[in-house]
Amino acid sequence: MLQLALLLVVAWLPGAVIFRLPFLDRHRRASLDPDERLFWSIVLSLAVSLTGVLILGYAHRYSFTRLLIANAAVTVAIIAIWRNRLWLNPPSRFSFAAIVPLALVLLCAWRFSPPSEYVMGGRDPGVYVNEGIQIAQRGAFVVEDPVVASLPPFARDLFFPQHHLPDGTPRVDYYGVRFMGFFVKDPDSGAVIGQFPHLFPASIAIGYGINGLSGALRAVTAWGILGILAVYFVAVRLFGRTTAAAAAALLSVHVIEAWFARYPNAEVVMQALLFAALLANARAHVDGDRFFAPVAGALLGLLLFLRFDAVIGVGGLFAGVAVGMIGGQKPRRSLFVAFALFAVPAVYYFFVPMRAYADLPIVWISAIPSWQLAAFGLIAAGGVILLRTAAMRPAVGRVLVRYAPLVLAVTMCVLAAYALLLRHPGGKLAAHDAYALRTYADFYVTVPALLAGLLGFVLHTRRSFWRDPALFITVALFAVFVFYKIRIVPEHFWAARRFLPVVLPGTLLFVAAAASGGGGGGRRMRLLR
Repeated sequence: MLQLALLLVVAWLPGAVIFRLPFLDRHRRASLDPDERLFWSIVLSLAVSLTGVLILGYAHRYSFTRLLIANAAVTVAIIAIWRNRLWLNPPSRFSFAAIVPLALVLLCAWRFSPPSEYVMGGRDPGVYVNEGIQIAQRGAFVVEDPVVASLPPFARDLFFPQHHLPDGTPRVDYYGVRFMGFFVKDPDSGAVIGQFPHLFPASIAIGYGINGLSGALRAVTAWGILGILAVYFVAVRLFGRTTAAAAAALLSVHVIEAWFARYPNAEVVMQALLFAALLANARAHVDGDRFFAPVAGALLGLLLFLRFDAVIGVGGLFAGVAVGMIGGQKPRRSLFVAFALFAVPAVYYFFVPMRAYADLPIVWISAIPSWQLAAFGLIAAGGVILLRTAAMRPAVGRVLVRYAPLVLAVTMCVLAAYALLLRHPGGKLAAHDAYALRTYADFYVTVPALLAGLLGFVLHTRRSFWRDPALFITVALFAVFVFYKIRIVPEHFWAARRFLPVVLPGTLLFVAAAASGGGGGGRRMRLLR
């Protein structure tokens, strides 16, 4: 019972009261189905809790008790200020459709258990687990190792040699390696920091506070379940519950999802938070609920503390907001304000304590041929010019509203045909990059399923693009990015993670949409109701 109470304080209570705040179109939130209300209470609570862990951990003041006190203080303050105004009317009627997310949770809890017992460190999963437990036990991202500090300078190279750049100059972002995945920042003070950003380890620290090592290991399982639910609710809004249930069920039993929902990794966290951000953005900019604009911004901001390729999701969502202006969707300033509150400290975070990690994307970008970077810049500039022209000339805007979805669909078809049929290694193009889409199709979804997903994307880009432009653009951006350069050695054990955040959910979502029609009506939907 104590563990359940602790779980409620960190994963439900703050979000439940925030969701009920009596402003920013609360009547729209009150009209949501009860299962989606509960989903948002959980997502908001986790956002509050993770933000608290990041702040306290950076300040060297984290403890699970302090986190509980902070969450309780937020909850009590909101209740004290608004009191009876926090009451939401209960749903007018029970819907059997609420059974679907419950069934998904039960299926995933069985399918994603037991978690992998990575407790010894080494490789990515062990580093994540040990970073999280380090936060839980030591209360900080950067810890002072007395063993490192006690070594005299003449003996340091015997235990952790200083690392150098390729030109032979010593590195300035870190000194050497204490253990695999843990860098010595300052050998004099013994400062040591983990290799990876700390959002996922923050959730591991929370799990450790609730149930010790078992709770820490099950953090990834919880993220896997939340990711399935996030994909489900995005699909419910856009395609209806029949398509959503099919897509979420397919994703739940897929080998990539099942494997990495047991295996500590950051991609499963990105899946959950990014799809939740996409849903919040659609609720804010298409459905007119102002409350969800800062929610989307905050979730995007948290993603910056997860992985560097989260910027693709940020770019996709912001591009969707910009394109939505053509269709009459007014951007909400609170989205950008909330994002900036996280983005500004994230810049400092990556260029000071996490400077070694920030070098990875810099190296990756430097390997891209200059003509490709120039082409990307021209495409981006052309898009900005088009949007500006559409804003000034309504006739141009009407043309873009009609043909922009078609252009996106045709572009994805052309790129897919090229990658499947014509792309071959040569020059600086490695084999695993050239054959990335073929590998994905042959090993993970089959070619017919890939073609069905592409068909669903084409059909619903024409039919539903303006109901959620950010979703379509984000799926397209991730597909182009991953299949252009998969960025990992050609081993399935590692490469499959790249498909997890968006590519795999997007594929199965559009496969289900192509199979069911994506209308959300008909006899099957009436049975769910």
